[in-house]
Amino acid sequence: MPIRMFLYLLVAMLLQACTAGLPGVMETPRVSVQDVALQQVSLAGSSAVVMLNVTNPNPFPLPLRGIDYSLRLNGRAVAGGQQLQQRNINAGETVPLAIPVQLQLREVLGLLPQVLQNGQVQYELSGGVSLPFIRVPFARQGSAGVQR
Repeated sequence: MPIRMFLYLLVAMLLQACTAGLPGVMETPRVSVQDVALQQVSLAGSSAVVMLNVTNPNPFPLPLRGIDYSLRLNGRAVAGGQQLQQRNINAGETVPLAIPVQLQLREVLGLLPQVLQNGQVQYELSGGVSLPFIRVPFARQGSAGVQR
């Protein structure tokens, strides 16, 4: 029984170390949101592109597995999903990633009166970049002016 308890404790400590990086062994990659650009607006649907930078501060390559995201405008969820991105991020490299986002037209149209009245829209973008054994979160909030 004590051996089993020790193994559970060891596994828990290893998992915690993986999610926080391993000081001196592995540093947690950095993710930053560079831009959110509206690409297309039509009655059929709207799309945007989210530009991320992922930096690998480690002396070895890291395999990128995928990205998940959620976009809220004025507190209302308008987009979300996952995208597989299979690629390596070399040691010390910063990789730009373009994430296409399909906006839910019904939700966007529901915001229109409020956005036109206020002349701006508040946005919240959050998500995570998936690597083996860890997920590195990212978030960005702000507002954008809307011309009438």
